Amino acid sequence: MLFNSRRGQMGDRMQLISPLLSISQSSQLQFSYYILRKQSDGGSLLQLFQLSTLGIRVQLLFENSMSPDSSWQQATICLPSGSYFLAFEATMGNPLLSDITLDNIRVSTNQPCLLAASKSTISSKNGKRTKIAES
Repeated sequence: MLFNSRRGQMGDRMQLISPLLSISQSSQLQFSYYILRKQSDGGSLLQLFQLSTLGIRVQLLFENSMSPDSSWQQATICLPSGSYFLAFEATMGNPLLSDITLDNIRVSTNQPCLLAASKSTISSKNGKRTKIAES
């Protein structure tokens, strides 16, 4: 998913919603993301929500408003059990300075939910967000 800040206005949003997931055992969501780093106020925002089967937001699983540098970042989220949708939501900051890109989105099932610490990895364990210290 590419949220191109050359098209749109500050505050515009884009969503990417998964098919219905049924998680019964330890599972992880992993994805790569890029947030253009050209503004100190954050401006743009990338969030991941757990949605009920009715499409209602249940909880925030991930949030980041700025990459620590101009490179791709990796995130690992421990998914709670249950049936739900996942929704990535990108919010545009300043036009021309707020590109957000997602890639390599994957769910790993039947694996222990381990959080690997890497530079600026944002992770979640049991539905609670945690920023892993830089290594």
